[in-house]
Amino acid sequence: MQTDHRLAELRATGIANIWIEIADAIGFDAFMRVWSILDRDNLLYGGHRETMRINVPQMRTYLRYQRNSYIRSLATSGLTTVQIRDRIRKDLGERLSIRHLDRIIHRRSR
Repeated sequence: MQTDHRLAELRATGIANIWIEIADAIGFDAFMRVWSILDRDNLLYGGHRETMRINVPQMRTYLRYQRNSYIRSLATSGLTTVQIRDRIRKDLGERLSIRHLDRIIHRRSR
């Protein structure tokens, strides 16, 4: 696969290497769309800030949501908490207590 020459232009701007890596991973055009979306916040401040800080949620937030949805679907399908615990241990390699599983199953979805 050929490297996009526009990545060199990004490097020349002096932006952090993590952004170059992201641009390389998703493609230059997609990166520019994402960057434009992220930069919209700067407009709220009159566009005067050269850099801005963004909070990036940890990947585990999404993975935990997916795991909890899976647990709820297993409960809905009629499995007991013991069966669910064993399934989670086998499928996901996680050891959860029965009490914790009960909290997940009975918690409202967000």
